[in-house]
Amino acid sequence: MSKLGIIAAKGDLSKNLIEYTKDKFELFIVAITGETDPALLTNINHVWISLGEIGKAMEAMKAFGLEQIVFVGSLNKPDIFSLKVDIMGAKLLARIAKNKFFGDNKLLSSVAEFLEEHDFKVIGVHEILTTLVVEASNFTILAPNDQDKQDIELAMEIVRTLGSLDVGQGAIVQNGIVLGVEAVEGTDKLIHRCGELKRAENYGGVLVKLSKPDQELRMDLPTIGIQTIKNMHQAGFKGIVIEAHRSIFLDKEEVIKYADEHQMFIASLNC
Repeated sequence: MSKLGIIAAKGDLSKNLIEYTKDKFELFIVAITGETDPALLTNINHVWISLGEIGKAMEAMKAFGLEQIVFVGSLNKPDIFSLKVDIMGAKLLARIAKNKFFGDNKLLSSVAEFLEEHDFKVIGVHEILTTLVVEASNFTILAPNDQDKQDIELAMEIVRTLGSLDVGQGAIVQNGIVLGVEAVEGTDKLIHRCGELKRAENYGGVLVKLSKPDQELRMDLPTIGIQTIKNMHQAGFKGIVIEAHRSIFLDKEEVIKYADEHQMFIASLNC
């Protein structure tokens, strides 16, 4: 049985990946203090690290004989200059600071490159959980109407522009009004914030999530799941659009069922 290392942060995607791979690979989990769910580690080889302990993680992975590793889950983005780092962490931080790689995509790319320089091969979660990557489709009974399509186009333009600046992957637009764009807070908090700004008298509102133009495809692909659609419904919005082939769709059947029950749409588009 071949070995696989998983650097696991929080979220359902971490759970999905570990459940899928634990009987197919000899797993080793790098668990991050304050982020990784300890319940995922039962009967699995693992090491706990803080975010700055790059050297500790690398030493543990090499001792286990790992070559392939995958990043999964979401992190609360820290102030990188306040991290307590070990020697390898300091080297990585110096590179990040020198090149001013402070956006999520460039930051993650620099981490992947650093690990590959030390003989680890970084692979994408989408290369393992292939069924979670979807084709272009409208998945629900309800499809976007003409106003929704206009909102989708505007949101896509905004996300592409922000993505080129390595800012965010999502935006919410309702009836031609931009309610919010995703930055450091993440999608769930974006939805909550925009829910307080929506035009209650006008049913509508769409969340668009796209990968960035220079997205590091092995890390941080746009992801939706059951919590995303529930949050959208609770906030009073109508639909979600993701990018075909470059997004992760978790809990697909459950999400589609929930959307259909609440007269919402979910679609993926070739972008």
